[in-house]
Amino acid sequence: MLPAAAFLRHAGRVDGWSAGRQAAFLTHLADHGLVADAARCVGMSLSSAYALRRSARGYAFALGWEGALIVARRIVADNLLTAAIQGEEARWIRGDGETRYTRQNVKLSLTLLDRVDPVGALPEVLAVVARFDWFLQLIDEGVSAEDLWQFFFEAALPQSAMEARDRVRACLLLSEESAGLAGEEEGEEEEGAE
Repeated sequence: MLPAAAFLRHAGRVDGWSAGRQAAFLTHLADHGLVADAARCVGMSLSSAYALRRSARGYAFALGWEGALIVARRIVADNLLTAAIQGEEARWIRGDGETRYTRQNVKLSLTLLDRVDPVGALPEVLAVVARFDWFLQLIDEGVSAEDLWQFFFEAALPQSAMEARDRVRACLLLSEESAGLAGEEEGEEEEGAE
């Protein structure tokens, strides 16, 4: 997996979300399951992470995000299993003359497990989960949308999942166009022809 500061070796983007920074965010999210901590770990704001996730150019990042949450699901499951076997730990914190009792909210944890249930995930998200380290490597390398399709999704998505294959292909092309990459490549070809 990537070290927490892997993003430092990559050139920045206008929005600050370099390929390495995206990969480090997704790695942290998969390892810890906390979006705010992952954003803080890579030196980005929570709102910018959500903005990239919502944008067309952040399509691969959004798939990685969903995949990371499914990977992180086992953290919650491990905590619940520990709580079920060993019981919940109670801590008394004394500060300002006040005593507080804290414990894990099992109902909230079970609700969270239902929310990130892989059974209801899209085929493309499951493909990311199944090959998460490879996906992170491609994101970290900053591969183009075309290369992400060719090297990852074309092989990862079964031929029978035609709807998912069409959706991913269209969204990857849209993400590259919205990032301005398609126009840059055409401009480079025109300059070379002169």
